[in-house]
Amino acid sequence: MLNLNDVLLFVKIMTRARALKFNVNISSNKMKLHKLAAAFTLLLSTSVYAAPSQYIEFGIGGGGIKTPDTKMMSTDKHYANHVGGWATMLATGFFQDTSVPKLQLGGEFSVAKYESNRHHIDAHSLKYSGYNFGVSGLAKYNFYRNWNLLAKAGVAFVNQKTSSTTAGLNSRENQIRPRVGLGLGYDVNKNVTITASVDHVFGHDLPAFTSDVSAVNSHAYKKIADIDTAYLGVRYQF
Repeated sequence: MLNLNDVLLFVKIMTRARALKFNVNISSNKMKLHKLAAAFTLLLSTSVYAAPSQYIEFGIGGGGIKTPDTKMMSTDKHYANHVGGWATMLATGFFQDTSVPKLQLGGEFSVAKYESNRHHIDAHSLKYSGYNFGVSGLAKYNFYRNWNLLAKAGVAFVNQKTSSTTAGLNSRENQIRPRVGLGLGYDVNKNVTITASVDHVFGHDLPAFTSDVSAVNSHAYKKIADIDTAYLGVRYQF
């Protein structure tokens, strides 16, 4: 039969056990916090770079504003589409080494110009033209010998002009739109890199041009369109 001393001894043992478990939990949580802090410190350490290397790049290729072909009506006789064409790009930026082997981060400012899109139906016409300035963050990874991959993400300031024989479609729009890009590079030497890249500016899907004026929503035609371009270029790193 339990007496008072046995009960007090049991309570004392349980109290110490709970205290020990609590201390173990605290130690475990502290260990987790230390691991998180170490991981965060490692992540921040990738932002401690050596002196940046600057570059200038020129590219020529194709692409431009994405617009659909004209929509023919039963009464239309002639139509023509000229979509895309030559595109050029000029960029300047920098790369910085990180604590991650073969990985460099950086930034870029660029300007891109592309051919106009022209749509014709009989006596009606619609023309899109424009250019954009881009500001992007960069990540470059040297994956094999002289070969490297480049990823970019940022924004583009897009200028788009719409000209038409249809009343109400003439406009000039300016917007800041999201922008991404992907490139492949081959280092000829420590200064010169041959590049191949694609860029995409996120815009809107535009309606097809039609001679049916009553079906035309002028606001829809004036939206900033998607822009797709591809380039072959040369990057010179100082």
